[in-house]
Amino acid sequence: MVTNLTSEWAPALAGSPDPAVVIDCEGRILHANRRFVVNAAFHGRTVGRHCYEVCHLADHQCPAEECPLSAAHSRAAIRRAVHVHRTTGFDRLTCVVARPITDPPNLTYVMAFRSLLHVSAVPHRTNLVGRSPAFRRLLEQIDRVADAPIPLLIVGEPGSGKQHVARTLHRMSRRFHDPFVIIDCPVPGRVMEVGDRDIPLLRFNGLLGWAGRGTLFVDHLQGLTAFHQALLLRLVDSSMNRNGWTANRPGRGARVIVASDTPLDDLPEGQTVRADLAETLSIFPIEVPPLRNRVEDIPLLAESLLLRLSVAAGRVWHLTPPGAACLQEREYPGNVRELAYVVERAALAAQGDELGPENFAFHDACLEPVDAAGGRPPAPPAGQVAPGFSSGPHGQEERPRS
Repeated sequence: MVTNLTSEWAPALAGSPDPAVVIDCEGRILHANRRFVVNAAFHGRTVGRHCYEVCHLADHQCPAEECPLSAAHSRAAIRRAVHVHRTTGFDRLTCVVARPITDPPNLTYVMAFRSLLHVSAVPHRTNLVGRSPAFRRLLEQIDRVADAPIPLLIVGEPGSGKQHVARTLHRMSRRFHDPFVIIDCPVPGRVMEVGDRDIPLLRFNGLLGWAGRGTLFVDHLQGLTAFHQALLLRLVDSSMNRNGWTANRPGRGARVIVASDTPLDDLPEGQTVRADLAETLSIFPIEVPPLRNRVEDIPLLAESLLLRLSVAAGRVWHLTPPGAACLQEREYPGNVRELAYVVERAALAAQGDELGPENFAFHDACLEPVDAAGGRPPAPPAGQVAPGFSSGPHGQEERPRS
């Protein structure tokens, strides 16, 4: 039966653009296409091996709550997960999709593997980086809607990297050749900041023209008044070409992404969001985890920042294991942004090239305060951004022409 099954699926797997395998319920590989064999870091015959041996170079199965095979076995439905796989000798963040192709009790699955672009499981100067379960769950959300033609809501604490998640969504979509326009609404008022200019909100709809068919990112939703929220709703509707009122406008096709520091159903007293706007934006909300939920990513984020800082300063720094452990023991109310300030200070003040615990022994008074109400500390020095986040050619802010 297994021989007939693999023979039947062999042509389909051979034509797959992604690495793919047929696997049994115990995780043993029954058939693998050529792309999978070539990309695998495992040396030797893959058929007959367990998937964790080939994909993770490990001697044990993945935890049940993270393994797509276990999820597919329990639900008998298509299941996806983001894993860190060893491919061509490197750790890569990979989207794994498992689909059962036979019925119990002899369950068999086809699994496809697709490496995710613009994210990294190792230190990187421009990509979004991480390996923790919380980060990989975030990537699952991003991968699902990167190309979806719907408005998106990104929710996360101040400093957690919502803007950089929006930029990664833009880079992972087919819109990456088009502009990425950032609009900041930090406080309620009659104007908002677009790049380096203040634009009256009555010209809200014209912003779609700057975005073209790219992405329009509106930060700090809670800073909009009720009147401005109505304008934002009209902007979102126009981006989706509802009611046909923008059928001939040049901005048709732009996607709107909105960010909020707090879930829309849990806003502080005095802050409200229109019900119709909240419903429109909440089609598929994306939650950015705070840094305290991804402590294992702190050394990776710090190394990524040091790579970026090395290019700007012309020096090379290395984070020692004791230094990484010291960073993981600290608390970061300001999330990734605060971590960036700590690492930058330590690197620029260090006498040598290695950063250990002694370099991070700052008093609390040296740290920039983070407003509990959502205020943000001053921006980092020019040319520096939070670690592991992109500011590359397809992720730059687009500023309106004067």
